[in-house]
Amino acid sequence: MELKELVQRFRVCWKVWPEYQYVKDEKRQIGYQLELAGTHEPWVDDQGPGCEHCQRIYTALRQIAEWILPRERRPSMYEIGAFDRSIRYWSLHERRPDVILTVTILHREGSERAVDECEDRCLEEMEADLTTIGACRLRWTTQDESVEKWRLKEMEPRLREIASQKDQVHAEPLRLIPQPREYLPERKP
Repeated sequence: MELKELVQRFRVCWKVWPEYQYVKDEKRQIGYQLELAGTHEPWVDDQGPGCEHCQRIYTALRQIAEWILPRERRPSMYEIGAFDRSIRYWSLHERRPDVILTVTILHREGSERAVDECEDRCLEEMEADLTTIGACRLRWTTQDESVEKWRLKEMEPRLREIASQKDQVHAEPLRLIPQPREYLPERKP
């Protein structure tokens, strides 16, 4: 199955959290956590933490995560989190049951170093790749809402014209026109 199909099937979203560590009593951002969230298909009724459906979602999220990772060696490293057999409910996702996979972006060497251009660039590229395959930042939408609103606005004059034509047609009473007898088919005994 293609990644775009997986994104649609499991309604994949993502959000980013800063990764912090205390270094000599100073709270320092050392990387990022990119969380991918997918949910059960609409027809799934038995949704329990770690169920076979959750495992399918995690497998799809892992395929997506592996695809967005940079291919060349960089000064940063990436860790894909393990399947934790839990379901999360984000209020932003209207409390849908989500399976989460976390990709952590850190320095390859010197784990206490602050975030730099390399981690920023990696995160930007991963987010761009997610957008390319149709995943949504923060919450799922079936289509880019701004494009859909624009399209409807462009169609508005034509829709009004059609509606007014329907009003004119229905304003006249409906008359039944009787058919002459000669045009009716003969009944066979």
